[in-house]
Amino acid sequence: MARLYGVFLRIAMLSFGGGSLMWAQRVLVDELRWFSDARFLNAVGLCQILPGPNLPNLSVMVGAQYRGWAGASAALAGATVVPLVILVTAGALYFAYDDLPIVQSALTGMSAAAAGTMVANAFRMARRYPWALRTALLALATFGAIAVVRLPLVIVLAVLLPISIALAWFTRD
Repeated sequence: MARLYGVFLRIAMLSFGGGSLMWAQRVLVDELRWFSDARFLNAVGLCQILPGPNLPNLSVMVGAQYRGWAGASAALAGATVVPLVILVTAGALYFAYDDLPIVQSALTGMSAAAAGTMVANAFRMARRYPWALRTALLALATFGAIAVVRLPLVIVLAVLLPISIALAWFTRD
């Protein structure tokens, strides 16, 4: 239980700027070898379509796999308790000083860094994924529907999820 808590606390504390999945992959796949690349990416895919943030979703899945409900609780606590304290403190400071130009400039820079981290994470994960033409087309369709056409995520998932399941089912080896 302590190990689950510690692993997800470490991932959460390394994940400033939106890189939680990158760090989760590094720790869970590369270092601890609790997951293969394919299994991790499948778990992440499930976490991304579930409501809530990805890292807490992943922590619950991993904790439950290894130690049931107690493990899920320990891993979730590791992923959320200390970050919550930091978030509440940062939020209080932000609302107290958000009108200062230096704070606005710092947040602009942090936003750019966070966006860059998310893009880097997406490319890193994509390099490890076993791409096929159908996978690339589904990824492109999802990106286009959300980023270009600006359809709501629920609608995109409602349409593309059954298509991706059908494609996986009919083209499985």
